[in-house]
Amino acid sequence: MKLKLVTLDLDFAGPVRFRSRDCGGIVILRLPRRSAARLLKALAGETVAALVRLALDGGLWIVEPGRIRVHQQEDA
Repeated sequence: MKLKLVTLDLDFAGPVRFRSRDCGGIVILRLPRRSAARLLKALAGETVAALVRLALDGGLWIVEPGRIRVHQQEDA
């Protein structure tokens, strides 16, 4: 099983520098500025619920309040 990365660091969204297909996938929790800890907890909960329904499989997820953008990287 490949490891997955969950981070708040938007730099990991750069597909040239960090290829999510080389690991189990990357999940970026994207919070508005000056967010409360409860919003982070809510986004983490949404991520876990999505992982139960959907396979990350080397993809890139951007998790924001109210939506999850899913990007699958093409094989190069």
